[in-house]
Amino acid sequence: MATKLRIAFVIVALSGASTALSITPPHQPHKREILMVALSRDTSLLSGGLETPHNLAGNKVQIGIVGMLTPDGKIRNVLCDSDNQSECSTIESHYLSRRTRYQTISLSQSEVVTTIPTKLSDCYETSAVGTLQMSNVQTALAATNTSVFGLVKAVDEATSKERQVLQIRASELIVRKDASLPVPLLDRFEKVRLNSKSEVLLVAEGSILTGKNYSMFFGIWRKMAGNYRLLLSNTDSGFEEPENYIGTIRLKRETSDYIVTSSRDPEGYRFNIYALHRDHLVKVFQGGGGGC
Repeated sequence: MATKLRIAFVIVALSGASTALSITPPHQPHKREILMVALSRDTSLLSGGLETPHNLAGNKVQIGIVGMLTPDGKIRNVLCDSDNQSECSTIESHYLSRRTRYQTISLSQSEVVTTIPTKLSDCYETSAVGTLQMSNVQTALAATNTSVFGLVKAVDEATSKERQVLQIRASELIVRKDASLPVPLLDRFEKVRLNSKSEVLLVAEGSILTGKNYSMFFGIWRKMAGNYRLLLSNTDSGFEEPENYIGTIRLKRETSDYIVTSSRDPEGYRFNIYALHRDHLVKVFQGGGGGC
């Protein structure tokens, strides 16, 4: 299902059914659907449950389907499960079984990623494996056609000062949620420079160890004039649904950038697309992914 959400922002409540964002078509609209995918070296980011983090060997990345961009400027959710066998057959015959070429859309330098042919799994898993040469990139977004996507600014590394501040802010969040929980061990920091505005978003991810068990922490802050404002975290869900930053994309002739994350539960994983509106990240799409 594909519905439109005009970027004059309306905050929507998601209730299982996926909504979609609408783009302004470029001067030469694409005539075929464009498949948008996520790339991750860590296979646990694109799988269901609390799988132990595991990086693929060499330059290999796991590839998961985010959604299909239609010619009229919508993002259509790709549903492949026991109730949508025809969609599964299309994905397998047109993409999974072939050496499909994707081009990155969330990096300042474009790179072609070619998949290794595979089959649809018994769990209707639509993921594949490809190669990404940029060794310093952990996650990214790519598409079969890049004509509607704009350039993304180069990403700086978070400074030691920014990392220290994020560690303090994350610890404060967890204490407010549950004072008995230990300090989170943050192991991933991402700095996002938005194209549309001279603003910086900072992402922090890590784990909270409680005996033999652990939970995953995720948070995004907006940095302005030395101040850090929390925009998004998984503390409200009680850390039950791990969420991870995948990348940022920009659509041509748009005034906003879009943040893409993956989130997981025991049944599978899905993708979320957020747009920054004033002091909030508004979820404008949820779908894709897979799982049993």
